[in-house]
Amino acid sequence: MATAPAIHRNSMSKVGIFFHRTPNIGDDMQAYACLAHLDCVDTMLDRDQLASTAHFEPTSFITNSWFLLGDDLRVPPPELQPVWHGFRPDARLASSPEWIAYLRDMPYPIGCRDLCTPRRLRDAGVPAYFSGCVTLFMGQYLPALRTERKHVVFLDVPVQAERFIPPEVARDAVRLSTFAPAGDGSMLDRMATLLPK
Repeated sequence: MATAPAIHRNSMSKVGIFFHRTPNIGDDMQAYACLAHLDCVDTMLDRDQLASTAHFEPTSFITNSWFLLGDDLRVPPPELQPVWHGFRPDARLASSPEWIAYLRDMPYPIGCRDLCTPRRLRDAGVPAYFSGCVTLFMGQYLPALRTERKHVVFLDVPVQAERFIPPEVARDAVRLSTFAPAGDGSMLDRMATLLPK
């Protein structure tokens, strides 16, 4: 049974959280879910450039998300102390001898977001288990909805496609998108798009 990730502050380590530059607002939803498990955050970590963060003090962080979207395949520096929950490596990383050795040296098994990743890691000698995505635990920390939802949700439905949907459905639909706002918005700007309007 998967359990929610936990990071406990100690005097030797700061607490970090990922920020993202991708157009996928789902990355920000995962960061939002991580916030629910943390008492505080000291620093922001660029998920796709972790190997470039050697100037950081010792920092613990929930290592969730799909790795590695950038081209920097180096392992994170020793100052970064991951709590593995919801990890999914891309094919380049999963076949990298450097990353496999790095993951084997972790003090506890790697929590993975899908069923394929733990099998692949275990085949490479890395202790791993299915933890699920960190967003699965958001309901433990968010207040329950007090009102019944009555609308249909259109998630990234193209405007051109709406002409094929009955007008009485489209008229009251709630329109949402999985894409972050254009430009280099701050993490707070991006997270603001996750909040109900």
